[in-house]
Amino acid sequence: MNFREKAASFVLCNDDITEALELLDNASSVSDTIPDEVIVWEKFEYDPIENIIEYIDTIETMLKEAYEEGKRNKLIKMKKAIIVEYSFMTRIVIDEDKENLESIVAETKQEILDKVNTELSENLCEWYDDEEMPYDSENELSH
Repeated sequence: MNFREKAASFVLCNDDITEALELLDNASSVSDTIPDEVIVWEKFEYDPIENIIEYIDTIETMLKEAYEEGKRNKLIKMKKAIIVEYSFMTRIVIDEDKENLESIVAETKQEILDKVNTELSENLCEWYDDEEMPYDSENELSH
């Protein structure tokens, strides 16, 4: 059943909607009255044929738009910003006179990088929603 037939089923009551729709479309070019073989819902039985067709066209458009919107929404994944905290620790032995930021960073850099590459989940402390800067789909720079 296509969108037009589905739309017609809101207005027409025939068992065979396709046939009733065809009869209605054919009659609209020659008459203002609904053919006897076409059964419409009681609410529409005194409406002219052009109104019935207009109702069906409007409903068809609405169904198509809803279908397209539904397809788009399935592709959209909800996102949110999350803060992720890691804590890495390592032990080094250095000369007392080299206990400064530059020396400590230089001595631990490779060990910490190795832990990032091999022990990332073991060093995950926590994660939580970023309430200070929530996700904004219009202005988000990250993926």
